[in-house]
Amino acid sequence: NANGVVLYGLQLEGIQEREWDDVAPALLARAVKEMHADSSALLNDVIAKLQRDVLQCLFQGREMERVKYVWIGADAIEPRLPKASDYRDHGRYENELVQMVGEVQVALDLGQDDMLFVGSEGLLSVGHGARKSEAVVVNFLQLHAIDACVKKFFVRARVLTDSLLSLHKAILHSDESPGAEAEGREQLQSAGYDLQLLDTVMVHVFDSIKGWKAVDRP
Repeated sequence: NANGVVLYGLQLEGIQEREWDDVAPALLARAVKEMHADSSALLNDVIAKLQRDVLQCLFQGREMERVKYVWIGADAIEPRLPKASDYRDHGRYENELVQMVGEVQVALDLGQDDMLFVGSEGLLSVGHGARKSEAVVVNFLQLHAIDACVKKFFVRARVLTDSLLSLHKAILHSDESPGAEAEGREQLQSAGYDLQLLDTVMVHVFDSIKGWKAVDRP
């Protein structure tokens, strides 16, 4: 959308021999992983070269393997336990949640019929009423995407700083290694372009933050 956040969505009709209302967590987790790869390939074909360069810079050449934050909306979950916190049993149920949304950080009951599980890699909402909160969830996903981008920025900035320090040492001893000067200039030029890309990232991140607006709860 206008603030730079890209959302993908699909409706699951079935996986292998399972119908849409009887999908095992392991199969769903596998489908999500495949969706990560497919969405990366799809986006790569429609974005501009500068945008591809930004992704390549942030993810250090592994942009096609990047993991997205996922929201899974389910009408029901089996078996149905009395409370959402009951699924955090440090056993089978929690392991199945981990497969879908990563390490479970929050398990909430939303009224009598709905539940929400917040994980390190995604959300799982359970119940028909959860769909009424779609605008709030999307609002949260936008903030999460911005947060993930900022974290990647600082990781990349540290790596670039280390590279520049190593390059500085190499330049100081360039007279000891034939061809080091030309190689150093090439590395410096590459680092300069990375700095420009990182500057572009922060400009757009600030714009996204300023353009973000909280939505009212349903």
